[in-house]
Amino acid sequence: MREEKFLSLSSTTLSEPQASTLISAMAEYRENVGGRFGVIEKLFKIAGIPVTSDEKSFLYSVYQVLVVTSGYLTLLTTFVGILKNLDDMEYVMEVARPGFVMINLVWMHFFTSMNMNGVRSLLFMTKHFTWSELPTRDSQTGSLTMAGWIQRIQPLVWRLNFCDWGTHFLYFVLRGVTSNGKPFFFDAWFPLDTEDPSSYALALIIQALGSVMLGTTLFAVMGLYVALVSIGCTQLEKIQAALMDINQQRLPEMQTSLVQCVKHHQHVLRYMKELETTFSPVLFGPFLSVVAALCFTAYTAIRIGGKFVEIIQIFIITAAMMFQLQAVCWFGTELNKQSGRVRDAAFGSDWVGAPVAFQRSIRFIISVTKDFTLTAGKVIPVYQSTVMVVLNETYRFLMVLLNFVDKSSEVQ
Repeated sequence: MREEKFLSLSSTTLSEPQASTLISAMAEYRENVGGRFGVIEKLFKIAGIPVTSDEKSFLYSVYQVLVVTSGYLTLLTTFVGILKNLDDMEYVMEVARPGFVMINLVWMHFFTSMNMNGVRSLLFMTKHFTWSELPTRDSQTGSLTMAGWIQRIQPLVWRLNFCDWGTHFLYFVLRGVTSNGKPFFFDAWFPLDTEDPSSYALALIIQALGSVMLGTTLFAVMGLYVALVSIGCTQLEKIQAALMDINQQRLPEMQTSLVQCVKHHQHVLRYMKELETTFSPVLFGPFLSVVAALCFTAYTAIRIGGKFVEIIQIFIITAAMMFQLQAVCWFGTELNKQSGRVRDAAFGSDWVGAPVAFQRSIRFIISVTKDFTLTAGKVIPVYQSTVMVVLNETYRFLMVLLNFVDKSSEVQ
């Protein structure tokens, strides 16, 4: 595989022919990423995870260190603040809500950074795929097809990212208006005297840069995930169409067309396997943290007593968690459906009465083609039904938490 050669050569001492091959592959990779995934590439740069291996400028290197350090420090200082104020349940409830979201986003950032070779391999593999010839709207329902989602997802996540920044700033302003002390983006502990203007400014800069990294990570990773899964679906749709188009009236072309379908299918299977390997650890943390975040957010929503600013925070957190969970599971379900339809398309092709060799090839395709399932952490299937499982578990844990608190109150 050329993408494997591209990744392996980049970390070894190269001869002149190898260097020429690497330069050519890297040029193709940059062209593919810039042309097809330009918005997602920008979002990853903003989040401090460049998807290309180009030489970084000094200014960007400084920015990358600052924004990534600030993101991780924001999470750390938030949970140190919780540990130092365990006797103040109102503070703990207010800070833990965004804290669970931060765990989710830092997890995604960390494991995406650790799996950048997988991300680059996936982006390089899409060089072989085309989808512009496919319709963007379903002819019967008028809904977006997978090809349509590929076109729409990048502008969508770009706008949502800036909406997220604006919402963070608005929340900061509202906190400044409604609170007596100096407002922060998040309540946290700092080893500084935040009453001092310079220390307060430093804390604000850390939290602002941390917010940029954390928020942009969500939309960068989710945009990439949706785009790559949609691309996989379009290729499976093309294989289905090609199998159904095989016709005995064009007997000399039947075996050739089938061979092309098999080769295309094998390449798509390698692509989906790489998709699973790369995103499985990235998605595992969010699935666990979403249950905790939704449960705790629902509990505090019952207990806050109508505080306007906290209601806004609860709404934003719940919307962000549900957007992430729904997007991951809906597109994962679509990939699962399309992979199974390849088998149905092979069975529905014009094989009855065809040469025995062709019939054996069709039978082989049917026997080896299985429904492909993306997973989170190799244990949680990424299905639409998983959303209901998560919501049911959230409700169950919420009831347990409410009963525990009520019994504790009665004892006291």
